[in-house]
Amino acid sequence: MKVSYNQLTELTGKTYRTIKRRLDESGVDPVDKKVNTILFESTKALNAIYCDIKNKGELDLQQERAALAKKQSEKLQIQIDEMNGNLLRRDDILEESARCVLAIRSKLLALPSKMTDVVYSVESRVEIHELLKAEIYEALEELAEGALC
Repeated sequence: MKVSYNQLTELTGKTYRTIKRRLDESGVDPVDKKVNTILFESTKALNAIYCDIKNKGELDLQQERAALAKKQSEKLQIQIDEMNGNLLRRDDILEESARCVLAIRSKLLALPSKMTDVVYSVESRVEIHELLKAEIYEALEELAEGALC
Protein backbone atom coordinates (compact mmCIF):
# COMPACT_ATOMS: atom_id res chain seq x y z
CA MET A 1 0.00 0.00 0.00
CA LYS A 2 1.23 3.49 -0.82
CA VAL A 3 0.96 6.36 1.66
CA SER A 4 1.66 10.10 1.49
CA TYR A 5 3.19 12.42 4.08
CA ASN A 6 -0.30 13.59 5.10
CA GLN A 7 -1.50 10.02 5.57
CA LEU A 8 1.60 9.19 7.62
CA THR A 9 1.02 12.20 9.89
CA GLU A 10 -2.59 11.13 10.42
CA LEU A 11 -1.61 7.49 11.07
CA THR A 12 1.28 8.16 13.43
CA GLY A 13 0.37 11.47 15.06
CA LYS A 14 3.88 12.72 14.33
CA THR A 15 4.69 16.00 12.60
CA TYR A 16 5.60 16.30 8.95
CA ARG A 17 9.13 17.35 9.92
CA THR A 18 9.65 14.30 12.15
CA ILE A 19 8.37 11.94 9.48
CA LYS A 20 10.49 13.56 6.75
CA ARG A 21 13.62 13.46 8.93
CA ARG A 22 13.18 9.82 9.88
CA LEU A 23 12.46 8.77 6.30
CA ASP A 24 15.52 10.68 5.08
CA GLU A 25 17.77 9.24 7.81
CA SER A 26 16.70 5.69 7.12
CA GLY A 27 17.03 6.09 3.36
CA VAL A 28 13.41 5.34 2.45
CA ASP A 29 12.85 6.56 -1.10
CA PRO A 30 9.48 7.51 -2.56
CA VAL A 31 7.90 4.86 -4.78
CA ASP A 32 5.62 7.20 -6.69
CA LYS A 33 4.97 10.88 -7.17
CA LYS A 34 1.66 12.35 -8.23
CA VAL A 35 0.99 16.02 -8.87
CA ASN A 36 1.77 17.42 -5.40
CA THR A 37 1.90 14.14 -3.50
CA ILE A 38 4.90 11.97 -2.74
CA LEU A 39 4.05 8.35 -1.98
CA PHE A 40 6.00 5.79 0.05
CA GLU A 41 5.67 2.06 0.60
CA SER A 42 3.71 1.93 3.88
CA THR A 43 5.65 -0.90 5.57
CA LYS A 44 9.03 0.67 4.88
CA ALA A 45 7.85 4.13 5.88
CA LEU A 46 6.26 2.99 9.15
CA ASN A 47 9.33 0.92 10.05
CA ALA A 48 11.52 3.96 9.47
CA ILE A 49 9.25 6.16 11.60
CA TYR A 50 8.87 3.80 14.54
CA CYS A 51 12.14 1.87 14.63
CA ASP A 52 15.36 3.12 16.20
CA ILE A 53 17.62 3.94 13.27
CA LYS A 54 20.85 3.27 15.15
CA ASN A 55 19.84 -0.18 16.32
CA LYS A 56 17.49 -1.04 13.44
CA GLY A 57 14.68 -1.56 15.93
CA GLU A 58 16.53 -4.04 18.12
CA LEU A 59 17.48 -3.34 21.71
CA ASP A 60 20.76 -4.72 22.96
CA LEU A 61 20.17 -5.32 26.64
CA GLN A 62 23.85 -5.90 27.39
CA GLN A 63 24.84 -2.56 25.85
CA GLU A 64 22.05 -0.79 27.73
CA ARG A 65 23.18 -2.31 31.03
CA ALA A 66 26.79 -1.36 30.34
CA ALA A 67 25.78 2.23 29.56
CA LEU A 68 23.70 2.39 32.74
CA ALA A 69 26.55 0.99 34.84
CA LYS A 70 28.94 3.55 33.35
CA LYS A 71 26.59 6.45 34.15
CA GLN A 72 26.08 5.18 37.69
CA SER A 73 29.83 4.89 38.14
CA GLU A 74 30.34 8.45 36.88
CA LYS A 75 27.65 9.74 39.24
CA LEU A 76 29.22 7.93 42.18
CA GLN A 77 32.66 9.33 41.33
CA ILE A 78 31.23 12.85 41.23
CA GLN A 79 29.63 12.33 44.65
CA ILE A 80 32.90 10.99 46.08
CA ASP A 81 34.88 13.92 44.64
CA GLU A 82 32.37 16.35 46.11
CA MET A 83 32.56 14.74 49.57
CA ASN A 84 36.37 14.82 49.45
CA GLY A 85 36.33 18.50 48.59
CA ASN A 86 37.67 18.03 45.05
CA LEU A 87 34.50 19.48 43.51
CA LEU A 88 32.64 22.64 44.41
CA ARG A 89 28.96 23.27 43.89
CA ARG A 90 28.12 25.86 41.25
CA ASP A 91 25.91 27.83 43.65
CA ASP A 92 28.72 28.07 46.20
CA ILE A 93 31.11 29.40 43.57
CA LEU A 94 28.58 31.96 42.33
CA GLU A 95 27.84 33.11 45.88
CA GLU A 96 31.55 33.53 46.71
CA SER A 97 32.18 35.35 43.42
CA ALA A 98 29.32 37.74 44.07
CA ARG A 99 30.66 38.45 47.57
CA CYS A 100 34.12 39.19 46.14
CA VAL A 101 32.74 41.48 43.45
CA LEU A 102 30.74 43.42 46.04
CA ALA A 103 33.80 43.76 48.29
CA ILE A 104 35.92 45.03 45.40
CA ARG A 105 33.15 47.40 44.34
CA SER A 106 32.86 48.92 47.79
CA LYS A 107 36.66 49.26 48.09
CA LEU A 108 36.84 51.07 44.73
CA LEU A 109 33.86 53.29 45.50
CA ALA A 110 35.49 54.31 48.79
CA LEU A 111 38.65 55.56 47.06
CA PRO A 112 37.34 59.02 46.06
CA SER A 113 36.08 59.92 49.54
CA LYS A 114 39.20 58.49 51.17
CA MET A 115 41.56 60.34 48.84
CA THR A 116 39.73 63.67 48.46
CA ASP A 117 41.36 65.41 51.43
CA VAL A 118 44.77 63.89 50.70
CA VAL A 119 44.69 64.93 47.06
CA TYR A 120 43.29 68.37 47.88
CA SER A 121 46.27 69.20 50.06
CA VAL A 122 48.80 68.19 47.37
CA GLU A 123 49.67 70.65 44.63
CA SER A 124 51.77 68.54 42.30
CA ARG A 125 50.09 66.37 39.69
CA VAL A 126 52.91 63.86 40.01
CA GLU A 127 52.29 63.50 43.76
CA ILE A 128 48.52 63.12 43.17
CA HIS A 129 49.25 60.46 40.60
CA GLU A 130 51.56 58.60 42.97
CA LEU A 131 49.08 58.78 45.88
CA LEU A 132 46.22 57.45 43.76
CA LYS A 133 48.44 54.76 42.29
CA ALA A 134 49.56 53.66 45.78
CA GLU A 135 45.93 53.40 46.96
CA ILE A 136 44.92 51.38 43.89
CA TYR A 137 47.87 49.03 44.37
CA GLU A 138 46.95 48.62 48.03
CA ALA A 139 43.41 47.62 47.03
CA LEU A 140 44.78 45.20 44.43
CA GLU A 141 47.14 43.64 46.97
CA GLU A 142 44.25 43.12 49.38
CA LEU A 143 42.38 41.43 46.58
CA ALA A 144 45.32 39.20 45.70
CA GLU A 145 45.80 38.19 49.33
CA GLY A 146 42.13 37.39 49.69
CA ALA A 147 41.58 40.05 52.33
CA LEU A 148 38.63 41.53 50.46
CA CYS A 149 36.85 38.25 49.73
